[in-house]
Amino acid sequence: MAGLWDIIVPEATTNLISYPSIEIEGVTTGWTAIGGSIAQETDDPPFGTYNLEVTPTAGVWDGTYYNTASLTSGTSYTLSLYFKGESAIPYRAYFATAAGVLKASVAFTGDGEWHRYTKTWVCDNTAAHRIVVDKNDNASTAKFYVDGLQVEAKAYATTYTDGDQEPASDYAWSGIAHASTSTRTATARSGGRIKNLRDDYYFYSLHPTGIGAPPITNYFTDYALLSGALHEHTKIHGRLFILNGLLKGTSLETLHTRRAALYDILRPDEVSDRPVLIQYTGGAKTVQIAAYYDGGMEFGIVDGFTEKMGIRFYAPDPDWLEIISLEEVVL
Repeated sequence: MAGLWDIIVPEATTNLISYPSIEIEGVTTGWTAIGGSIAQETDDPPFGTYNLEVTPTAGVWDGTYYNTASLTSGTSYTLSLYFKGESAIPYRAYFATAAGVLKASVAFTGDGEWHRYTKTWVCDNTAAHRIVVDKNDNASTAKFYVDGLQVEAKAYATTYTDGDQEPASDYAWSGIAHASTSTRTATARSGGRIKNLRDDYYFYSLHPTGIGAPPITNYFTDYALLSGALHEHTKIHGRLFILNGLLKGTSLETLHTRRAALYDILRPDEVSDRPVLIQYTGGAKTVQIAAYYDGGMEFGIVDGFTEKMGIRFYAPDPDWLEIISLEEVVL
């Protein structure tokens, strides 16, 4: 089991899907129905205004597919997609040849909620391929939904990217919007690779403080003659929270190396002045907050090759935002 705290580390990527989020009104360009029909819909999409609605028949493999550009043999590719399906119905997403022959798949079961799934495959033939999303041997005719399709030339998934995302300085279409691939820069703190503070940076958070209710101040005006006061306003302040924990090394040298790597992803972004994105996975849903590093890594108490520290963050917007987390299910 991974630690409960993740951080998004900036990393450049290219989304090889030219029409990933179905955002041109009335258009489903690039997507083809298998057995049933497809349409553009506004069913609470994770991105933009629209998502793809798939209406299958009783055919047990009904769904939809998207034709990719040519993929290169020997290169690792990772697909990821946002999906919402009917409760208890099995589905899958997979790489396939241009003729529809399955190459590598991820299987999952619908529950009426949006989820993000991913699958990595080492391409074995330089050619155009399909990304297929369909029912997994089931006769259900219930509609299901797809959004945010991404294929990257990486052995892992990064956060979703298309040229409509903000800030515009970090995201771009390579050509016509929604008709070309899109990119994210290497310095974008709003997206990148999701890494675990414990498993990737050896920081074991033990007793975080300030992650619950945000601080508030109530403003009152005393009545001139009557007892009591009039409540004028309640102000919700920005949130200061602290991840108290242990940074572990295997030697004094590795301890210093690991603290330098951790500080490098947390330290202030002097060019763009943007916060880091921190995620907590310990609740029923993954939540995320944008916060600025506020101290705590000046060097603390060292016991052997372990340093005790309380890493402070300040979030101007104190609210935790529920997000759709990345899941990988092996078929």
